Amino acid sequence: MPMKIGIGPCYFRSTDGTFDYDAGALRMLSHGYRHLDFDWYANTENELYAGDTEEEFIQNTLKWKEKLTKHGLIVHQVHGPWCGDIHDKTPEGRAERFEKMSKCLQAASLLGARYMAIHPIMPFGSNSPDHPERLYEMNYEFFTRLADVAERYGTVICLENMPFTNFPLASVPSLLALIRDIGRDNVRMCLDTGHANIFPLPLGDCVRLIGKEDLKILHVHDNMGVQDEHLHPYCGTADFDGFSDALEQIGFDGVVNLECSVRPTSYHTHEQRVERELALAERVKRIAKWST
Repeated sequence: MPMKIGIGPCYFRSTDGTFDYDAGALRMLSHGYRHLDFDWYANTENELYAGDTEEEFIQNTLKWKEKLTKHGLIVHQVHGPWCGDIHDKTPEGRAERFEKMSKCLQAASLLGARYMAIHPIMPFGSNSPDHPERLYEMNYEFFTRLADVAERYGTVICLENMPFTNFPLASVPSLLALIRDIGRDNVRMCLDTGHANIFPLPLGDCVRLIGKEDLKILHVHDNMGVQDEHLHPYCGTADFDGFSDALEQIGFDGVVNLECSVRPTSYHTHEQRVERELALAERVKRIAKWST
């Protein structure tokens, strides 16, 4: 049985910068996507976090659910707030991030999403090797506390590997060790293929190392093995056929979710945009074994 496929809300944006949810949802479905990665909670400066009371936050989130599920789309995962490492440097900054991650877990539950992807905290810098033991302890404490919040909402925190070669919790093995030390059923792994491709361990080996129990969600994109680029699969150096085979070997039954998009511009006609969207959809279907 082929795996499911998903993508972020890029289909909803029109070439003039406005949004057309109905037309975008219909195109998504016609291209094979039924599962959505709702990543708009990643930006803590947007209106989703702005000055709402608890009731207003709930009602606004439910309005989004109504929009997003009107045509039968499933919100599979959300991306938690990514504030940048500068916001992790102080206790006040980490407290704010914890609060907004907690709100995002609540939003995930309201949207019907089981999973929230989130980056580890980076109090000593995103690409700094400094204080690895203290960094580990701080992340252990932070996400153990956040797991208690996630338990209230019935959601799963999925820690995401990073593209920073000097950061001690960036690689798949190092982050997986933290997840297993935390030892909570609702703290699992988001495998980011583009981030992993910057490290030596091939994608297929990453999948087999993590295994089905801990691998819950995916961010699928490509690069040339040097830096994070969010290229379409098969446009860089990552071995996506090996990745696809490994997913099948471990019995992964989740969503092959793209973290890349076809961003519309005023230079594209509607026909050109659809052609590019279809080409990307064919790439993710190849990974998800839709051709077999």
